[in-house]
Amino acid sequence: MTGRLEVLGDDGEPEEHPAPPPEPALLQLYIEQGRAVRNAYITVGRAYSEAARPVMETLARGIEAYGRALRAAGVIDRNSQ
Repeated sequence: MTGRLEVLGDDGEPEEHPAPPPEPALLQLYIEQGRAVRNAYITVGRAYSEAARPVMETLARGIEAYGRALRAAGVIDRNSQ
């Protein structure tokens, strides 16, 4: 992605001036800090999914039991899923 600075000339028309390239050290710092943030998001996402797993499994078992009870009572037919 290239930055662009738009400056109006004396005639009111835009004059294009390309943005200077970032300093290599600054770019490297950005990459390193971005990597740390990305890794933190991954860690949080994994921790959340592991913490939510037992809740979701319990919920799924409850829904399945509820469906079996409704089928046994004849409220829904046996082919309903």
